[in-house]
Amino acid sequence: MASRETSSQAKGGASRGGKKKSPARKAPAKSRKGRSGRPSADNPAGRKTAPRPVAVGRRKRSSVAPGRARRLLALLVSLCAFLVALDLLVLWAPVTEHMDMSGYDRPARVAGSQAHLAVGVPATQKAWRKLWHEAGYVEREPGDVEKSRQFSMTPGHWQVHPDTGPLLHISTRNRRVTRLISAEDQRPVAGWNFPMPPLALISDPASLESAAVRASDLPVALIEAVVQQHDPSFLEHRGFDLMGTARARVRALRGQNTPAHFPTITQQVAHSMFTSSDPGWQRRGQELMISLILEYRYDKRTILESWINNCTFVSEDGVVARGILTASHKYFGKDLAELDEANVKLLVAGIRPFHATSPEASLPSPVAPRATRSRIPWLLADLQKQLAQNFPEESLRRDGLELRTTIHPILQEAAARSLKEGLEELRAEHPSWWQGGKGPQAALIAMDPRNGAIRAMANSATWKIGAANPATERLATAGTAFKPIVLAAAIGADWPRLGPLSQVLDEPIFISGSELPSTNNEDGRFLGPVSLRTATERSRKPPFVRLGMNVGPKRLVEMAHALGIESVLRPRLSLSLGEQRLTLMDLCTAYATLANAGTRPHPRLLEGLRGARGNWLERSMPDSRGAIDPRVASVVTTLLQGVVERGTAHRVRDLGFRLPLAGNPGLSHNRRDAWMIGFTPDLVVGLWIGGNSATGLYGASEDVAVPAWTRFLLEVEPFLEGGEFRQPPGSELAGNPGREQGTSGLLQKKLRDEDRARRIEERRALQRME
Repeated sequence: MASRETSSQAKGGASRGGKKKSPARKAPAKSRKGRSGRPSADNPAGRKTAPRPVAVGRRKRSSVAPGRARRLLALLVSLCAFLVALDLLVLWAPVTEHMDMSGYDRPARVAGSQAHLAVGVPATQKAWRKLWHEAGYVEREPGDVEKSRQFSMTPGHWQVHPDTGPLLHISTRNRRVTRLISAEDQRPVAGWNFPMPPLALISDPASLESAAVRASDLPVALIEAVVQQHDPSFLEHRGFDLMGTARARVRALRGQNTPAHFPTITQQVAHSMFTSSDPGWQRRGQELMISLILEYRYDKRTILESWINNCTFVSEDGVVARGILTASHKYFGKDLAELDEANVKLLVAGIRPFHATSPEASLPSPVAPRATRSRIPWLLADLQKQLAQNFPEESLRRDGLELRTTIHPILQEAAARSLKEGLEELRAEHPSWWQGGKGPQAALIAMDPRNGAIRAMANSATWKIGAANPATERLATAGTAFKPIVLAAAIGADWPRLGPLSQVLDEPIFISGSELPSTNNEDGRFLGPVSLRTATERSRKPPFVRLGMNVGPKRLVEMAHALGIESVLRPRLSLSLGEQRLTLMDLCTAYATLANAGTRPHPRLLEGLRGARGNWLERSMPDSRGAIDPRVASVVTTLLQGVVERGTAHRVRDLGFRLPLAGNPGLSHNRRDAWMIGFTPDLVVGLWIGGNSATGLYGASEDVAVPAWTRFLLEVEPFLEGGEFRQPPGSELAGNPGREQGTSGLLQKKLRDEDRARRIEERRALQRME
């Protein structure tokens, strides 16, 4: 007993007090409690299990690994995000420099006038259909206009969805817009401008390859063809076409003979920023980030123009050209705005996207061709002369400026086409005029008489550096086209006694030493006393010589300068028959003053100059001044309307033009210069045809220029307002003293007295000249 207790004490002491346990007897094993805490074989009912001791300061091994893994993962993610942000920061500046094309010359673009749509402006369905097609819009059925750059038309009601902006509803009546509202909120819209494609680019012939173009400089058909061939989903994806790549892989696995799927245009732009051909993962990662930057910072149009400026163009015969401007000039001899559908297809087929490892990238640069001038070479030359004082030529070729002109693109095309077809028609009728290979030349100007804006200017001459523009600088004999100036001088000097019904004398007249050419009429007959209206409509020469004598040559010169003729004129009696030299622009300005009720407009070709960021650097505002009495201008216009209706220009009506019109043809005495100048209330059109020095226009009639002139007017008729000429109060009294006298007997006596006074003045003039 004593020994058992001693043993127990020893064991307890060993466990607590450090005394040694007795090995004689083992302590019974402690029972463990099950997970459920219910009684079991090791845990009899009624016994409590002591709690299991836990080591202080230590954690379970199972809880250490997840926490440490989470911290490590967060650290790795932060590090990657920092590296990506650092890489983006490093790549941001090179991407900006590349997209801003700081290493390229950016030629100035020459833009025409914008098509403006607003309540009250002239609008015909035919005209606006042409305008929207020219601007790259697609016509849809009514009710199907869903996307931008689409339109539909029904008589009196149109729909158009601008490139940027809401869907517009337009109502028209009698050739004018009556309502313009937004389809979103049904609110009226003040107006909307529709930019037209550029007319040309002012590029340096010696460095065409370094010129970068903008997407807005490219024909719409070219952009659509490029996207369709090289990246059909370009407008939808955000830089990556995963579905397109997957479809290409599937087709390749199936063994289908289909073209490989190339990277998107955005990826190709990113790829073009690297000069090395290293395909490593680091480079590919940077291309990925650049693609994201491009899609985030720039619109699709900007990305596309960067891609095109980095492409190489290879023709069918293997000739390489860098830059789309170089390719257009080299392969087709045209500017971008002149490319037709066939040219676009060939150009798109020859595009080779830039790759550092491509064989085309290592080819030597071809010699830059001497760029052929665009379809408006004379216009470009005039613009550069006008801007030479304030803007150096180098700035026009490199700084990305925009020259906003008054040219109407469709009227400009119609002018060039009318001249070409008109000369071909004359060559078929008069082949002798083309003897020696060089035939007649022609020039045409169309001007808005209300503000002097030149809407079209074309000529048939081949452009040469330093050559005079046939439309604005070449001097030609006016001939009978000078009649309206003589009428304005005579009617203004004798107001209101001289008018359409006044009697003038159509009888032979000869004045020695007066430098007058033959005063005989074309038909060889003389009609005696005739009305001023008849003399004007039938182009009788003696009456106009007598009118010139009555007012005096000095008065004729003063009236010519007042109406806008700037060429030097001598005060000679021969001026009454137009036998002095002036320019087509001179005559168009003079007729425009008559059309504008006596207010002289200043011709202008340039509306303004804009910088690369769209800010205006220079503006040209309309300039006009009163020249003659509006009543005098109205009487002369009435006389010229008779020339079209019943006189020497009646072929205009025979050919089908029906809007209100006044005009006058002309032919010089030596038959080297033929003219047709006429106007509606909103457009003056002048046409000159000049024969070569060998044959001239032998056998030509006074209306030789009328068919080509009418051809142009018929094409632009949808763009005209179609209004009547203004008639100021009191203009109907000119030359009609019967309104004042009240009896026909007194009217006849007054006319006889006026005729007698003119004859006396003629004799006095002859004595002074002798």
